[in-house]
Amino acid sequence: SRSAFPQKEKIPSVQPFGEIMPEATLKLNPDIIVAYFVGNQAKTNLSRIPSSRTHVLFCQSHLENHPLGRAEWIVLFSMLTNSQQLETFEAIEDEYMRLKTDLLKTTAQKVMINLPYSGTWDVPKKNAYLSILLRDAKTQPVWLENNSYQGTGSAQIGLELGYQLLAKSDYWINPGMCESLGCIAATDHRIGNCSPIKNKRVFQCDATMEADGANEYWDLGAVHPEYILRD
Repeated sequence: SRSAFPQKEKIPSVQPFGEIMPEATLKLNPDIIVAYFVGNQAKTNLSRIPSSRTHVLFCQSHLENHPLGRAEWIVLFSMLTNSQQLETFEAIEDEYMRLKTDLLKTTAQKVMINLPYSGTWDVPKKNAYLSILLRDAKTQPVWLENNSYQGTGSAQIGLELGYQLLAKSDYWINPGMCESLGCIAATDHRIGNCSPIKNKRVFQCDATMEADGANEYWDLGAVHPEYILRD
């Protein structure tokens, strides 16, 4: 199939094994290294790279709670590259808000998310990225009923509560690593009997995958949240 990112094969790799390689990075003689970190150790390692020639710009776009907040980083990079892409973000924002307004006319469907792992069921809190996206899509995240799980980030709920929430859901999205209804049902008989599976209303975000395992939902969806909202 056609790759969404054909230019990837021409880009030198400086982080093939998880940790960025400072020597390989500096050999490219960059003015700016755009990087992100999750833990303090990763930040410390990146902080050792800057020199009189090279500067590190931390891009923590994954911490943005609103889908448009992540897309808006296009504006920063357009300034760095002098590519004048402000209009690109404005078009994304306009389409996202148009879709959100149109979806207000639809009937809200109850949605459950994720699959339990090691005895816990992770769900996004009320003001987390995915919860906002789901509400903008005029759905009702069942775990947020009764104004629960305030804040950002994720919360862990027990298996029994997760099964109860799933049982009253119309749709189920992002069911872990499973790629089929059979895989999902095999994890627990209670899951196999839930309404979303019986009605085949389970959606995984792996419809378009790159040959190396990259996923357009995460890669392209980060800068085009209107695509995901439209789906």
